[in-house]
Amino acid sequence: MARRLCFEERIRIEEMERAGCSAAETARRLGRHPTTVQRELGRGGPGAYCAEAAQAGADARGRRPKVAKLAAARRRA
Repeated sequence: MARRLCFEERIRIEEMERAGCSAAETARRLGRHPTTVQRELGRGGPGAYCAEAAQAGADARGRRPKVAKLAAARRRA
């Protein structure tokens, strides 16, 4: 099962990018797949990755825009 990046991992990605580490090296140190790190870095643009902005975006994308049907059904019952 896929595991989402946590804020601490995003901070480490930002630090390693600023230090000049490659995406492959960063992924190896984090124990993540290189594609996961590459995709995460791509969200910020070259040299512009910001862990706080990435976390805010992930939080916004993770929210449901409406109440789940089962949750709504429990409220009525």
